[in-house]
Amino acid sequence: MVTEVFTVSEIELKDLVELTKEIENKELRRKTRELLENFELSNDKFEQNGSDFEKIPCWIGGHHYYEGGLIDHTYSVTKLCISLSENFENVYNKDLDVDSLISAALLHDLAKKFILNGMDGFKDYLLDHNVWISCELYSKDFPEKVIEIIMGHGGETHEPIPKSDEGKILHHADALDAGLNEEDPFNGVEIFGLQ
Repeated sequence: MVTEVFTVSEIELKDLVELTKEIENKELRRKTRELLENFELSNDKFEQNGSDFEKIPCWIGGHHYYEGGLIDHTYSVTKLCISLSENFENVYNKDLDVDSLISAALLHDLAKKFILNGMDGFKDYLLDHNVWISCELYSKDFPEKVIEIIMGHGGETHEPIPKSDEGKILHHADALDAGLNEEDPFNGVEIFGLQ
């Protein structure tokens, strides 16, 4: 019996930046790109040094638990959101705010760099990543819709719950991608196998 194995791709920050080109609104595209390329906390009272976004897992002991897992997850979730939005627009003639959805997908886990200490565990923190990024987006005058989509990405069992169709799409894309990579038994070499 042959097992087909899906391997971790070589996703880099530049690949996420390339996806910002899918955002038609020039101002939102610019803001999203700038945050991806140079995200630091704007309130200097918080003395959290960020980990390298390209090298951290998505969660310690959870999904995408390998070096570079967060960037793989972010790329995959964004691609899923683009595909799902195209599907719902075509099949159900849904009028979706795709620009806000893509921006939210690219940025939804960005603040994990302030709560994860590489592969070594968690930093001391009180605010979860969706709160950190939402505060930063608010301070940088991002559209309220992008913030709402990100705040609800935890789903119906977390507060706040997704309110918009775009928020529900991000939540389900995030959960699907995480569910397909609950753990990393192959140390970042193989994600999962099909028999």
